[in-house]
Amino acid sequence: MEIVQKDYTPAELEFKLPEDLAIPKKLGNFLTEEEAREFVAKSFVATQTKVEATRLMDEYEKEKIRKDYITELEEVLPVLEEKAGEKHLLAEQAKQTAKDAEDMVKMSNLKVRDLAKEVKAGVKKMELEIKNTWRIPMDGKYYFCTYHNGELLVAKVKEIPEHEKQDLLNSMNDNKSAFKKLKIRTA
Repeated sequence: MEIVQKDYTPAELEFKLPEDLAIPKKLGNFLTEEEAREFVAKSFVATQTKVEATRLMDEYEKEKIRKDYITELEEVLPVLEEKAGEKHLLAEQAKQTAKDAEDMVKMSNLKVRDLAKEVKAGVKKMELEIKNTWRIPMDGKYYFCTYHNGELLVAKVKEIPEHEKQDLLNSMNDNKSAFKKLKIRTA
């Protein structure tokens, strides 16, 4: 089986975000991480943070996972089912061995279902690097932005907990003004 590398990241990232996103999904294009950092520092009141965001899988990832569950379904599962059948014939002599084979079949079926669900969902959690990710408070929400391949992208939106809102009121107003300016430039 060929597994997609755990640290694989597609060249083009697309994050799963709310439909009613109040800001642009992409905040600009930059040649370097430093340019993105400077832009965020000059435009927003933001803190760098580590966050796990949900991104859409690319076709490469989906295809690799499909190959994995097809291999499991067509090559591994039939062999395990056949072994389970043989063990049942010898049930009096090897009840425990038959039970082990059934468990392997169940695990294989669960794996196939899990892999199929993963592909159908088409999303994957992704740890974003703290050095390239910022949390920007605005309108009662945190907008998490990350720099990737020359772009500053909105990766996640989260409600600000009530106990934090009062402390952030001034920052949210400053950020709202900055985003209004950004919309004018990107329109």
